[in-house]
Amino acid sequence: MWYTVLGYIWIQGLRNPGFGYVLHKQTVIMMIGWFVLCWTGILGPIANWAHTAGLAIGIAWGYVESGLSKLK
Repeated sequence: MWYTVLGYIWIQGLRNPGFGYVLHKQTVIMMIGWFVLCWTGILGPIANWAHTAGLAIGIAWGYVESGLSKLK
């Protein structure tokens, strides 16, 4: 769930200046770094595919909605 929200806010903040929320570059780096660290398996069993799907859905959702907001 949180990767979906972060992906959405990240893309909306980049593509839609009127969105109102922007993630700092350091936050995105930490998010992606943690994501990669989880995929290594060092932290034990984690639902990596679920988190990957959530991030992909959030990015896609943000991309589509930011494009729609430009049409208004």
